Amino acid sequence: MPLFDSAAVILMLLVPLLSMGLFSLEFLDGSFSLLLSSPLSMSQIVAGKYLALLTTMVVILLLVALMPLSLLLGGPLDLGTLSAGLLGLALILAAYSAVGLFLSSLTRQPAIAAIGSYGVLLLLWIISLAGSGKGSELFAQISISSHFHRLLSGLVVSTDLFYFALLILACLLLTIRRLDSLRSQG
Repeated sequence: MPLFDSAAVILMLLVPLLSMGLFSLEFLDGSFSLLLSSPLSMSQIVAGKYLALLTTMVVILLLVALMPLSLLLGGPLDLGTLSAGLLGLALILAAYSAVGLFLSSLTRQPAIAAIGSYGVLLLLWIISLAGSGKGSELFAQISISSHFHRLLSGLVVSTDLFYFALLILACLLLTIRRLDSLRSQG
């Protein structure tokens, strides 16, 4: 499980770099007007870009999963804990990708999108460290790391799954809304 924890932190640095140009480069070079003229809806365009980024994340996830799975050759593993850890890593990669896609839709500069994505992801990661007392429970519920670490410990709770689903869905809907507003502006 420390491998998955380290992978999540390293991928927090990598995913903004992979997602920074999804929309911002199209704004920059003017090809976004071609997307606006296509017969596809903004939902389909966002879903296509998100699924393309998720495909890359699945390849990375499989490469990370090979190391603990190679330990099966030497002895038994707790496959339940391993499955929960892989589920947690998959969910956190999907959330990272959704945040990166949304922030790429907000700016014309890919570097700003990458820095903004990294800032938001870092804030979501460390916000649980900010509070003590009354607000600490609220900060723990907002923090992406507290939900991820519970999955790493082998505990699959529906509130953690709901948190990741809500974060991903909110970022994708905000991206669609942003691009629809750009389409309506012309």
